[in-house]
Amino acid sequence: MVSDEPWMVPDIRFIYSKGVSIQPGPEAAETCIPSTEDIRIISGSEAKKLFGVGAQIMGGVTVHALITHYYHWSAGLWFEFWRTYSSLDTAITSKGNTTLPTVRRLMFNHLDAFH
Repeated sequence: MVSDEPWMVPDIRFIYSKGVSIQPGPEAAETCIPSTEDIRIISGSEAKKLFGVGAQIMGGVTVHALITHYYHWSAGLWFEFWRTYSSLDTAITSKGNTTLPTVRRLMFNHLDAFH
């Protein structure tokens, strides 16, 4: 994630998960917290060093899909959309009318080649 104002970005553990299967308990829950090997916030100058001029700014909404299996695709994805939008727009109608922009991209970082 690129930001020259990292203090404006929510704590990563609240917006990203390792997507591992866990058992009940606080120790197991700790295994979901991402490390800097999973995701980190870098400055624009660091990004330019890493990506050159090929990177570009992408505005809009990103939905981080926690889908790990094909059969969860339809129901899981739509429930995640609804959860995301209804938590960001408390005035969303039952028909889904919202003032929020449409989703611009999906992240499926927990799918492997078998799913």
